[in-house]
Formats: sequence, structure tokens, C-alpha cells
Amino acid sequence: MRTISEAVKWATAMDGKAAPGGPGHCQELTRDAYAIPAWATSAKLAWGRIPHDQIHTGKDWHAIPAGAMVYFPTLSDYGHVVLSLGSGLCLSNDYAKRGYCTIAKLPLPNWHGDQHYGGWSFWTPSGIAH
Repeated sequence: MRTISEAVKWATAMDGKAAPGGPGHCQELTRDAYAIPAWATSAKLAWGRIPHDQIHTGKDWHAIPAGAMVYFPTLSDYGHVVLSLGSGLCLSNDYAKRGYCTIAKLPLPNWHGDQHYGGWSFWTPSGIAH
């Protein structure tokens, strides 16, 4: 498992590149940032598996720590997850161009991200990111 700083460095380097797994694989993108095995087939399923005490729901986008996985579980049938880069920025797939990674502002303008926002977490079945 990569550290938070390693995951953020990896994610930053993905800006403009093809998304791992192709279009619609946001859960794979965040998982790959941490180099952890598959644990959910969608962001919505991943969100549902996070222990309640590991979910943070604050909407101060600039305060979401770098490396946190930020979930939008009702954005589609599969939900959406991005990796926070800190300072209100994130890495998302499919946002600016389908099948590609983009650094964007939270809560993803034009995707109505604020109304679909669930929260953020460092939790994974492989452990809590450090």
C-alpha cells in the first residue's frame, strides 16, 4: 500500500493521462493511487462498506486532506469517487474527457457534485491510508 504522499504524487502525475481501467472506473483509479487490490466494483459499493466511524462529511472542500477518497454515492447508479489532492483539488476520471484523468476543483462543477456528496475517508480494507 502506498503512503498518502506517494498516492498523491502518483495521482498528480496521472493528470491528462488515460484512466486505469478506462471510462467509468473511478474506484479503480483511487485504488490504483494506493496500489491496493480490488475491493468494490463501484464507488457506491465502496462507500457502503466504509465503517461509519471512518466517514467524514464536512463540506469545506479546502479542508479535505490530500489523499482522502471523496465519495459522491448518488451521482449515478455506480456513484463516483475522486482522490483529494488537498486545497480543494482532486483527481477524477471522466470529468473533463471520458476515459481520462483530470485535476479538478471540488465538488466537481457541472456534475452537481455538492448535492451528491456523501463524504470522505482514508479507509480501505487494506488498512487506513497513512
